[in-house]
Amino acid sequence: MQRTSLPRLAPNTGNYTVSQLPIGDYDLTVTSPGFKTFTHSKFHLAAGQTMRKDVLLQIGQAAENVTVTAEASLLKTENSELAHNVTLTQCGISDARS
Repeated sequence: MQRTSLPRLAPNTGNYTVSQLPIGDYDLTVTSPGFKTFTHSKFHLAAGQTMRKDVLLQIGQAAENVTVTAEASLLKTENSELAHNVTLTQCGISDARS
């Protein structure tokens, strides 16, 4: 089965025409931002046939993808503990091992 896509833009009236299609089986898919996709699957066109398909699009949900990328934080956010390593010299204590 050969699959061919024939995209068409419809004006504000919503009318579209696809002419001179060869005999065969077709799928019709209609998309518009803010609406659900409509699909009319597996219909047959015969020689010289004119077909009219009125489509009522249902309101869909607006979808927006947001990708956030950031470096890993050095701050531990799992708890409110505060920790810091301090050397003996920073505390004014001499190392007893020396």
